[in-house]
Amino acid sequence: YYPVESLLAKYNLSLLNPELSLIFNELSFISLNLSLLHLDFDFLDEKMLLGAEFKNGKIRMGDEEYSALILPSTPLISLKVMKKIEEAVKNKIKILATTVVPSEGIDQEDKKVRSWSKKTFGIDDKILDRRPIKPLINLDSIATPLSFPLGLGKVVSDIGERILKVLLALPDIGKTEIYRNKKASFIRTDFGILPTSKNLKALSEVLKDLDKDFEIIPVKGDSRFISVLKRRTKREKMYLFVNTDSKDITVRVRFKKAVKVVDFDSGKVESRGRETEISIKDTKAVGFVM
Repeated sequence: YYPVESLLAKYNLSLLNPELSLIFNELSFISLNLSLLHLDFDFLDEKMLLGAEFKNGKIRMGDEEYSALILPSTPLISLKVMKKIEEAVKNKIKILATTVVPSEGIDQEDKKVRSWSKKTFGIDDKILDRRPIKPLINLDSIATPLSFPLGLGKVVSDIGERILKVLLALPDIGKTEIYRNKKASFIRTDFGILPTSKNLKALSEVLKDLDKDFEIIPVKGDSRFISVLKRRTKREKMYLFVNTDSKDITVRVRFKKAVKVVDFDSGKVESRGRETEISIKDTKAVGFVM
């Protein structure tokens, strides 16, 4: 969930604004991390979240069903959304927050926001007292080509198409800590939830129990660079596995149900059962129908 429409309506887009930078950073970093973990996700604005239903530990909106609610750091959180989050907690929805309290409470005193966080999530003052530091890197400011000296003369260059490789190659500076109880999980970082190896490991640990349609097991190459696109019809789910790396990648994929594999070069459709091994050439894709 992120109140994008509410925030963008509030600020003058013609001016440089730290709040807009925060929005961009949070959405970019969350998207990159979830994509690298091959998790299917959607962004919810305030209206969508308020219209959602909670049942049997799931978030339901129309024909869609979700297993977790992620709350990034935001400079705005309304009373209606607070009430909805309280409802989600009572219905045992899996909640992950990238900060223990909003950056600031609009139309509310900080003490009230802290009190709400403490009451809703059951977190103590020691956790509340530690505020996140704003991310060091704003993706909007990165130009190409660019190089970072890493370790003993190692240089990663030419960002742009390979920006994920650059971010993953950056040293894991600062702390990344997981705090959780029966009501929610929190990932606390010093420099924002950048897509680093440390943060990916933390996210993977917190979200490991999600009800997923498939699991990717690496065989050869870096499976994190397989981008998964999903489409759904009334009868079937379709997945497009795209190799975004410059090298071939081989993975074993384990699905919840039997699938058919679509070869886009030949047009052939082949039944493969619940588990199959595939090799995807660089910049190529393979389709699955379940």
